[in-house]
Amino acid sequence: MNPTLTENKPGPDAPADVPRMMGEADLDLIRAMAARLPPQSALVEIGPWLGGVSLILADYGQLHVVDRFLWSESNAAAWPGLAEIGASFRPLFEATVAHLDPPVQVHETDCRDFVWPGGRIGLCLIDAPRSASGLLQCLAGVAAGLDPESVILFKNGLNPGYPELPALLEVLLGRGVLAPVETKQAPWCNILAARPGPEWESLAELDMQDQMIREEPVSNTVRDPWGGRLLAAARVAERAASGDWAGAYARVAELPLDPALARDWDICSAALPRAEETEILLAVLAELVAAQTDSAARNRSPFPIDRGPVSALRGFWLNAADHPWRTADFDAELIVRAAEGGAMVLPAELGQQLSGRTIVEIGTGLGLSGVGFLAAGASAYLGAELGQITRDMVSADFRLTALAYLPAAEIAPERLGHADLVVLRGQDRQDEAVGPLLDALPEETEILLATDGPRGMQIESLPRRP
Repeated sequence: MNPTLTENKPGPDAPADVPRMMGEADLDLIRAMAARLPPQSALVEIGPWLGGVSLILADYGQLHVVDRFLWSESNAAAWPGLAEIGASFRPLFEATVAHLDPPVQVHETDCRDFVWPGGRIGLCLIDAPRSASGLLQCLAGVAAGLDPESVILFKNGLNPGYPELPALLEVLLGRGVLAPVETKQAPWCNILAARPGPEWESLAELDMQDQMIREEPVSNTVRDPWGGRLLAAARVAERAASGDWAGAYARVAELPLDPALARDWDICSAALPRAEETEILLAVLAELVAAQTDSAARNRSPFPIDRGPVSALRGFWLNAADHPWRTADFDAELIVRAAEGGAMVLPAELGQQLSGRTIVEIGTGLGLSGVGFLAAGASAYLGAELGQITRDMVSADFRLTALAYLPAAEIAPERLGHADLVVLRGQDRQDEAVGPLLDALPEETEILLATDGPRGMQIESLPRRP
């Protein structure tokens, strides 16, 4: 698919008999879909603007158009002098289509309030709303006239510049409310063609579009017209555009193994508004999408976490894949700080020994070590600090649900009842603060002693009893 998605689309200065906001690739698809209709079919165009596309649609049957016909500020900026802002441009539209026979049926109303008067609709072109709620309302208004053989063309349905639209359409296709229509459209045509699907009747119940987009899992089967995953990538982009980064991570976690997703994410992320505070977060999302959709990375267990901040980010994501807290606890800033502070070194040494296990670490100056243990695949971490609880430790405790730090002297014995592995950081087991903690451990708990030596970290297994 062409990464620009807009190549060869004429702008306002492009020559045309009637101004229009669609390129030749869009018109080719519209003609191809309309040519399949039986004679005298009813066609509905929602958002006809000045009628440039209406002239094409009218060749294939009885055309109905729906619009408020109010000239907007953006219209005035693109086409100065045609009408005043806020004025009706219906006379301009009617002048365009006045010669057509049969005459175009005009429904002057907000598309969200329109209700189809009756009869079967062969083709419906929706080129008006830029929001998920508006699109659902448009669909609801024409639903009674659409059947499994009808074609619905969603302008901007493949446009990453309006991520709500492809995100909603991914949900509707995944649920079976819509079914895909095979097309041979150009890579820069952003119209999505679909039909009413097997669950079309449930459309009337879908009045919680925000919740659907926020919570509906990404489908493994929905593809764009070119066989890619642009719609799935749009689910991630829509959450990012809303500032819901935890939601974006949740959608990434559902992405299937498909290297094409990294490309489609690049397309979607390039269309998102840029701000200094979001650049790093978008870069992190790109890393997660690449890791999530790469079979080699996902099959590498454990994924290395001690090769810099990017390695730590990817490792946290991949090694924690089976833990329910992964998306909620994925805190990029904290993971990067932990990596830069050396917190990944010991967990990386322990590697596979940590996977899925509950870890208790006992020592002085533990810092953000717990973040490293979670990044290495531990299911939970408790840091028993023999020194001072620092601000970093308090922050990590607050931000991550799978991690806790406590002064060693304040740890109740029952907190240690589920420990699978205890790591002593250079502490003698006979230390008066350490002994009571070890005595409270279950018999099957493994104990390791980790000390800094001349050749790096030295790790040895300790017997259950001295």
